[in-house]
Amino acid sequence: MGSNDWHVAVPEPETDFYIFVPLPTNGAHRHARKTENVLRPTTHYTAIEEGAGIGTGTSKLHITVSRGDLLSKFSCRVESEALDEPTIKSVSVDVNVRPVGIKLSGVSRYVVQGMNVQLNCDAFRAKPPSTIRWTNGSSLTDENLGKNNVDNRVSIITDVLAEKDGTYTTKSSLTFKASHWENGRTIYCFGENEVIRKNGEPEKRDSIILDVRHPPVITVSPLNITVNESANRNVLLKCNYFANPQELKSVVWLKDGRTLAVNDTSKYVGGTLVNPPPHNQPHTPDVEVIMKPSKPVRSIEKTTVNLECNLTTGNPATLSKVRWFLDGELMKEFPQCNYSSYNENGVGEGNGGPFCGLDPSILSLERVDETFAGNYTCQGQNVAGWGPESEPKELIVYYPPSPAKLRYFPSKVVKGGSVTLECSVDNPGRPDNVTYIWMRGSHRLSEDKPSFTISPVGLGTRANFTCVATNEGGASVSAAVYINVNAPPAFIQKLSPYQGVLYNSEYINLTCIVECYPVCSIGWSKDGARINPDTDPRYKIETTILPPDHHKYDFDSVNSTLIWSGKQLNKSGTHSIYKCESMSNSIGPGVSSSIEIAVDYPPEDVVVSPKTVNVIEKKAPVSVKCHGNGHPALSYQWKNPKHEVVSRNDELLILEVNRSHTGFYHCEASNKHGTKTASVLINVQYPPECTISIVKKDSRSAILCSVRANSQDVKFVWTTREANESIPLTSETRQEGLRSYFFLDSSIDTSGLYVCNTSNSVGEGIPCEIKVTEDTKRKSTANKSLGSNGSN
Repeated sequence: MGSNDWHVAVPEPETDFYIFVPLPTNGAHRHARKTENVLRPTTHYTAIEEGAGIGTGTSKLHITVSRGDLLSKFSCRVESEALDEPTIKSVSVDVNVRPVGIKLSGVSRYVVQGMNVQLNCDAFRAKPPSTIRWTNGSSLTDENLGKNNVDNRVSIITDVLAEKDGTYTTKSSLTFKASHWENGRTIYCFGENEVIRKNGEPEKRDSIILDVRHPPVITVSPLNITVNESANRNVLLKCNYFANPQELKSVVWLKDGRTLAVNDTSKYVGGTLVNPPPHNQPHTPDVEVIMKPSKPVRSIEKTTVNLECNLTTGNPATLSKVRWFLDGELMKEFPQCNYSSYNENGVGEGNGGPFCGLDPSILSLERVDETFAGNYTCQGQNVAGWGPESEPKELIVYYPPSPAKLRYFPSKVVKGGSVTLECSVDNPGRPDNVTYIWMRGSHRLSEDKPSFTISPVGLGTRANFTCVATNEGGASVSAAVYINVNAPPAFIQKLSPYQGVLYNSEYINLTCIVECYPVCSIGWSKDGARINPDTDPRYKIETTILPPDHHKYDFDSVNSTLIWSGKQLNKSGTHSIYKCESMSNSIGPGVSSSIEIAVDYPPEDVVVSPKTVNVIEKKAPVSVKCHGNGHPALSYQWKNPKHEVVSRNDELLILEVNRSHTGFYHCEASNKHGTKTASVLINVQYPPECTISIVKKDSRSAILCSVRANSQDVKFVWTTREANESIPLTSETRQEGLRSYFFLDSSIDTSGLYVCNTSNSVGEGIPCEIKVTEDTKRKSTANKSLGSNGSN
């Protein structure tokens, strides 16, 4: 599986470890392991189902790493019946740690001016390695250690040693030649690394006060003086000195290189051990408090604050004791020596206890919290006695507010209403400019005030809410509350107002879904009568309680389905009213929804009236009605003989017809369950239209009169015209359907004008006439031949 290297620093907030694994149908077991030992920290597991038993599982491990986790490896182990062997993912944690301590050594008692001094400073077990710096009040250079003496060169050598646990010890050596300038000075070594800098903590430090023994260093003042011989005035010369030890063993005054007899009181006064120069007399020390860090500290960081009682003036310039005060009350007096016995000179014997060898000018406040806040002063003592108390130095400690308290109102929260959340603290902490962090579940809200209102309340309000009060000192203990949002009965899915069901349906079902929390019950009725499946086996009611749907923001709901068989339906029966009705819950009244159920069936008994329509050409036929039964109500359309739609209702109406309209017209009656058809014949009638010609019929010459007509009850009347008179011809004629023949007698002269008059039940046609001559008769009969059946 491989591993990942993470780099974190200690101390840190909780570091989250994530691993994503496929979630089989039967689930998976997650174990977080540190090397081979099962951890017991806080873990949280979530899973997102994606269907078919597949999903994504997330295991989140919260752990605060510490020095004990150096060189550790964390593993996430996934076990499942779907896996042949566990799946393991590991991460190696590279932990950074501060140094555990710092030690300054090298001088046990005192040194003598001119000696080479080596001080050693070790910063132990840090990662990354510590850096070490030296100071005697400022950074060490040739100019501030040994002043400008070229022999007092400063040498600093640093080395880093690796430890077995992966940490490092830094060793630094400071070498210089001791001079009277270092006497009474405090030499500091400071150590820090990335962890200390990141957390804003003070550097680790240790110090030593140098006791440099040196002969007196003398200055005489004034350097030049002029007096008149007769002035009769005294001349004062001052011999200033400092030395370690300070006590003088002898004093000698010289003039031009020769020793003066200062015991000659007639000429000299002073200049002896009994009467030393007044400038060298001891006086009590003046001090000030130096605080590091000087800015406010946070109690949650448990910072170490170092206070230094710094000597500003005093002789000798060394503090033998220091008293420390907080807000005017004495805290400690250093050093605190508890010797087991004292020798004849009054000097204590033994180590004097843990607080005997400390530098009295340093007060170290460890793991500082708000109880350390206040004004600090110090008072120093030297051989001249106790000096005055210093000006106060305030230690400002920022600390978090007291534990948060969270409430909401009203106590009963209802969907669509409002709810106000209020977070408060008894103590705002320091500083008192409190802001608030609000969480809904794991989601941080944008609010930062002590209270806010949610309106309107929805499903998202049903959650754990957490508030934390914060200031520059940190965050309070959080407060949490779960808001349980209720919902009155309301429809998620109502019944449709109307529904038709097919008369021969196998099953019919109606469903309604009602949102309500606390959950309510649902009942059904038909035409006002309650349906009880226990007493009426025709019906079945299926009820399911549905969980909240966060995608649709629906609360808990009840899904109820009424089922019955359609074979019990009567096509001719009346419509029925079914009602879905919820009961009330403690939040609101019940709701109801009704539906009208009608029995559906396909078209049947489709007829047209009349079934045949006779109409004269150029006239309007009577309208034709189409009718049928079915549910839902039937829709109608008419199609002509060419199957073109000519009407979209139950009536066929044609304003004027011609003979091309003749044929069957079809009425299609339809609903969603089918189509039925009925037809009507439109019979367009018109008078005869004739044509006339000379033909051969039965080997005889004849005049043929042919007609087209509807109806076909055609009558033929033959006439001839002589001297403007029409003479009927009744003999030698024959009618065969829509044809009539007039036979010409070949034995006589049949020349003349012949007329064919036609009529039927519609009316008379336009007469057809032909003029017959012997020549036309020969030409016509030569071109036409009629069979024995008289057809063309």
